[in-house]
Amino acid sequence: MQALDAGGARADAAEATLRALDPRALVEALASGWPRLAELGRRRAVELLGPLPGDGAGDLLERAARDPDDGVSDRAVWWLERRPDGARSLASLLGDPVRDDRAALALGRRFPAEAVSRLLAALAQPGGADRPA
Repeated sequence: MQALDAGGARADAAEATLRALDPRALVEALASGWPRLAELGRRRAVELLGPLPGDGAGDLLERAARDPDDGVSDRAVWWLERRPDGARSLASLLGDPVRDDRAALALGRRFPAEAVSRLLAALAQPGGADRPA
């Protein structure tokens, strides 16, 4: 897993090995290794997770969307927007002080029928309508 942080041929080989895993095993491997990955490794992990089906991949992408690195977070939101089940994860980001605007835009673009009710619910929460000056 740490080889994802290395970059170059070593990271490419690690990525190929991980892609060969069953999707569930891949999600489990990435979830267990996530805390030890540096930014480069987390960025590569998001690209491995993006096209995977299932709740586990969606949950880990949601976690990645909260990552302090904008590159990791932006790509995770991008992938969540493309998932059929991404509305739930995007809606969970609406209260995040850093990620909520990006999540709201993605939610409105991809899931317009669900966006209004979820956005109104987020605004109704304490501090939900507050925005920094």
